[in-house]
Amino acid sequence: MRRHGASNAGDGPAARVAPQGRPRGSRYSAASNVRLGAHAAPDLGEADDRRDIVGFLARLAFFVVTLWLLFGVVLGVGAVTTGEMAPRICSGDVMLYWRLSQSFNEGDVVAYTADGAEHLGRVVARPGDEVTVTEEGELMVNGAVVVESDITTPTPRYESAVDYPVHLGADEFFVLADLREGGHDSRLYGPIARSQIKSNVISVLRRSNL
Repeated sequence: MRRHGASNAGDGPAARVAPQGRPRGSRYSAASNVRLGAHAAPDLGEADDRRDIVGFLARLAFFVVTLWLLFGVVLGVGAVTTGEMAPRICSGDVMLYWRLSQSFNEGDVVAYTADGAEHLGRVVARPGDEVTVTEEGELMVNGAVVVESDITTPTPRYESAVDYPVHLGADEFFVLADLREGGHDSRLYGPIARSQIKSNVISVLRRSNL
């Protein structure tokens, strides 16, 4: 009976050790998971930050390229530096112009190059037209006097500059400054080729509104 009792006594502590070991192991495992999660969270945050930065840089690059295409290829903005188009367009005004125009009509204001400089002028005659500036200061196109409501001064011809009548070729335009007395235009340079016209002015912001 004693051996049986001793055997039971010996089994008792062993039976108590096993239950105590499981909770300790369980608590250690949970603590380990907590520590691992604490280290993993910053890695996810850094990845999100990198994605945000990459996305911002991509949007910024798209915005810059769009602006370059819009204002470097399609549109342009520039300050008026001469008074040859006064009073409609004055020195100091800001103009918005369209670079891709290939067709120009009477009344269009264009920027063109002639004699190594850039000028502004208004198209008064197109390819195939016949242009004459009379000694009385009248502009005639195809034999008819052109009435320009916005021009209040005569259109004098410049002596020894152009022989009239002028017959415009397939890609030639006759361009005049609104300031007819002293303006540099087709009366000096002759017909303006299509390749010399760089843009079509589509809007002007007056200096007084800045």
